[in-house]
Amino acid sequence: MALFDHYEYDNLLYTDRECPTLKIRKIARSKYDRCTNRHVPRFDHYCGWLNQATGDEVKADYFIVLQYLSMRHFEIVGVLLLMSVMSVFLGIFLVFHLYITACNMTTNEFFKWRAVEKFHKKEKKRYQEALKDGKVKPVTKNGSAKTALADHSSDTDVGCTGPLSNATLKDGENSKEIFDPGLMPRNIYNKGVVANFMEILRPLSMRDEAILRQMKSLKQEADSVHTNTVNRSSMKSKNAN
Repeated sequence: MALFDHYEYDNLLYTDRECPTLKIRKIARSKYDRCTNRHVPRFDHYCGWLNQATGDEVKADYFIVLQYLSMRHFEIVGVLLLMSVMSVFLGIFLVFHLYITACNMTTNEFFKWRAVEKFHKKEKKRYQEALKDGKVKPVTKNGSAKTALADHSSDTDVGCTGPLSNATLKDGENSKEIFDPGLMPRNIYNKGVVANFMEILRPLSMRDEAILRQMKSLKQEADSVHTNTVNRSSMKSKNAN
């Protein structure tokens, strides 16, 4: 026990006395373990996973528990590792969707905005280089980057993991026209974080104004069908006469 006799007695929790069971001196911060019938230096607790007491000789840390599980219960460790990896990916997935919800963007719109930003950055760089070389005059193209991208971009399918193919520019990559794209367009659907989340929790299509608009539209369609039916019946009657 001299190897572990590091601490002095506090004369409160530990006093210099003899162990009544083993008849040896009890060093400070040690404890008799009845399961192993020995004194454990710097006794921490009895670990059921390790099936022994932990202390100075056996550290009570998670690495030892994991090592024990990997030797005795490999299936549990495998499931634990799989869940850990899935938690990371699901965490990233959750953060991504919280972000696009806060910005009031769909997944499709998120990748479209990435294309807009890429196009805007590229055209801004081309324009600044040309302006520096004196090839163009400082004139901003009407409609800024939004109109320019609409002129050159093509749509692409979007799946759960993003675009199924790379977004392309029809003529933008090889266009010789140099212009100032102006300011980066903003997302007009972004009404603020609170309003954006409320739009998800209570979609616009479920609100009273949308329901009234739908009922009005259905009534107009029904009236139109009725009018057309009456007109056809009237024309048939005239033809019969």
